[in-house]
Amino acid sequence: MDKLAENPQDSVLLVKVSGYEDASQPGTDAAWYNAAYLDPSYQAVIEQIVPQLPNWSFGDEQERFQLFASLLDHSSQEVRTLALKELDRADYSVLRELNLEHLPSGEDIATGDPELLPIRILLAGLAGRIELTEVLESGLHNNVDTDLPYLGAYSSALVELNGSVAAEEIANDYLRSDTIPFSTREKILESFAILARAGAPETSQAIRQITTDVLLEAPELAPAVARQFGFQSDWSQSEAMAEAARGHKFADIADLFAVNQYVTLAQTMSLPEQ
Repeated sequence: MDKLAENPQDSVLLVKVSGYEDASQPGTDAAWYNAAYLDPSYQAVIEQIVPQLPNWSFGDEQERFQLFASLLDHSSQEVRTLALKELDRADYSVLRELNLEHLPSGEDIATGDPELLPIRILLAGLAGRIELTEVLESGLHNNVDTDLPYLGAYSSALVELNGSVAAEEIANDYLRSDTIPFSTREKILESFAILARAGAPETSQAIRQITTDVLLEAPELAPAVARQFGFQSDWSQSEAMAEAARGHKFADIADLFAVNQYVTLAQTMSLPEQ
């Protein structure tokens, strides 16, 4: 409140949330909470957004996220953070259709809120920042032994920048290496599955073939492929999956279930309509 008193041109955005409870007054329904401090530039953005809310509530996602993409080079750090947070909600297929000309060319993807690092990485790849290839390769390499949600973003960005060549290199360096933790390889397979569904056609085709080759060479990855490609409703791995299931014994019943479920669903989806 002191800051507001010193800057009378500023304001505070209050949001009403049903069932919101004020932690300072347990048992009471405070209804309103302080969502943001608004200086004039931030307030101008909010005034631009609010009239669009009714349209966005009916699913006009492309227009919504394009507006936030246009704010990526805003002079206000708070507004840029807001834009990143909103873009982080978008499906990857929506992100690929955005005009990202407002992404600052000199942006250092390694700085800022760690929780927003994945979206900054993805945007660097989608914006075609080829000059960041070495930074992204280093980021992927340095994070392979962690359980952070950055691996998939690094993998996706590299493939966006360099296509099937990058996908093959990632497969060789990480997916085909039995010294890399299984959870790490599954995160990379998650990025492959998303790109197989939403990537450029040539890239999608290459990723599906690379995944098939990897699956036949490393059948222990079958549960990860089943989970990730199945989640994307991509049944391109059904034949390789069935072969992996025949030639490998899965110790974990959940893994065996995932593989069998993928094969069964793939067969169901391939049946002609009656």
